[in-house]
Amino acid sequence: MSARTSIALGSGLSCGVTTSHAAYCWGKNESGQGGNGSTISSGLPTLVSLTDQIAAVSAAEASVCALTTTGSVSCWGVVPDGQAAPTTRATPSRVVSPVQFVSLTVGGAFACGLDKDGLAYCWGANGFGQLGIGDTLPRSAPVAVVNRLKFTSLSAGYAHVCGTIAGGTTYCWGDNSFLESGISTRGVTKLLQPTPIETTVPMTSVTAGTTFSCAIAQGGLAYCWGGNFAAQLGDGTQKSRATPAPVAGGLHFTALAATRSNSFAAHACGITTERVTYCWGANSQGETGGPAETTCISASIAAVCNTLPVVVRTLGSTLAVDVGTAHSCAITAAGSMACWGDNSFGEIGDGTNVLQTKPFTLSSHLHFH
Repeated sequence: MSARTSIALGSGLSCGVTTSHAAYCWGKNESGQGGNGSTISSGLPTLVSLTDQIAAVSAAEASVCALTTTGSVSCWGVVPDGQAAPTTRATPSRVVSPVQFVSLTVGGAFACGLDKDGLAYCWGANGFGQLGIGDTLPRSAPVAVVNRLKFTSLSAGYAHVCGTIAGGTTYCWGDNSFLESGISTRGVTKLLQPTPIETTVPMTSVTAGTTFSCAIAQGGLAYCWGGNFAAQLGDGTQKSRATPAPVAGGLHFTALAATRSNSFAAHACGITTERVTYCWGANSQGETGGPAETTCISASIAAVCNTLPVVVRTLGSTLAVDVGTAHSCAITAAGSMACWGDNSFGEIGDGTNVLQTKPFTLSSHLHFH
């Protein structure tokens, strides 16, 4: 799965898994996405009410799910149960499934995971075919993605999913309204099953976002495609692309993360082989961690953005990164969590609602892996 393992960001929300396999969340909590039994937002990390040993966590919008060390999944906030009206839970609810998962990825009110053989299963909302099962009917429990491809990485965006297989072929399915599923055929806005993206570049991992996707190619170069309203493709332009375009700068990455919330003002971040974090795209709230480069237009709203990757200031060596709607967080080499950007709901974790344009390191008594 992408870089989203021990760190997960949603809309105004941050979560992380500690070295003791406990999950903490902070920030927006009106739908119970804090997972602590309340709906009161907190600007400080709060323990999730889950007694299982947690191996990984993933989030998008107000949905959060955790993968336990035994392969089960529990979700909270807006749970991906496929109901027409959103179901919210303030404490984790176990997903009933015989599948033992080894990775987990959460999209907009749906989720997917891989078993030990690399087979994909998805459940929840399915209006764009994002479950990859050949129709647009929601499912309340995990169902096998058609074609039984064996994925080496899998990532859910807001309403689409992408995955890579051995050999480097990348498949996407679900929403293609903004070319985020990598198909340029006019009028094809929904893909109901995994479809190879239009590229000959072999990829090793992929990250799905809101209206765009990014992947790491063999050798480490990053490529992005789809909507580019806030320069989130990182290619120096605001031109949307149906086929993967290289992220500018020739940087070699080990991990990528992309905004999955329902927002055109998206951004992305990545960690290079030297463990340096770069970000690009929308930066109106300081979410790229660097000075804004230019004015861009996102859904007819003036915004500032970085069309090229910029180094996150004062962050240092990092192990993992994820991005929310307008904030970002990374786990440092020392095991600390550092966040920057929008702080309207306390998602930075500093106990305030003050925007942070530079990384803020959370309390030292928590160590993340």
